[in-house]
Amino acid sequence: VYDFIKKLEELPYWIFADSFYGSLELAEYLNSRSLHFILSTRADRPAFLFSDHMHKDKTIKKGCASWLSNGKIAAMYYKDRAKVNFLTNTDLIDEKKSN
Repeated sequence: VYDFIKKLEELPYWIFADSFYGSLELAEYLNSRSLHFILSTRADRPAFLFSDHMHKDKTIKKGCASWLSNGKIAAMYYKDRAKVNFLTNTDLIDEKKSN
């Protein structure tokens, strides 16, 4: 992914990655280069959201979501048949550019 990103620098692309590639480390790297991304993450690659044990909440019903942001990256999960974890900076980059 890092080699692929080098070819996209300076271009307005969005990066989408499945849970095989998605991680907090990759999210921080992409965010440092002001690239938009949505990354799915595996349960064994938790982000700051998941350290608060929000992903272990058994009361979440199908179709519900929860999220948390550190001001740079937002982490969220969505409950389908299982919980699906995501990292994104979608709205956060736009806020930085407008300030």
